[in-house]
Amino acid sequence: MRFMSMEDAFGVTRYVQEKDPKYRFCHVLAHELSYLETAKDPENWMDTMARCPATMCNNGCPHGVLMYKFKSESLSDSQIESILPESVNQEGSGNRARWK
Repeated sequence: MRFMSMEDAFGVTRYVQEKDPKYRFCHVLAHELSYLETAKDPENWMDTMARCPATMCNNGCPHGVLMYKFKSESLSDSQIESILPESVNQEGSGNRARWK
């Protein structure tokens, strides 16, 4: 994405969806957009994730960020544990069960 920002690319996607209601499933496209954006600055992957559109493409954007970070389509339990907030990761936390 040398020519536009991730946000602009999602803006184009939103425009296409408005013009063609059949183009609602953009999950895989969102993987690609966020994967490329994360590759620009891998150390700041959480910042890229925070910029993902919240209600578009069935969460494909954050999924693409995680795919780049972990170089995998899906995450293992230990990978999930490594990115959970500290308060959720603490042993005995009532929130922890919610993430399992």
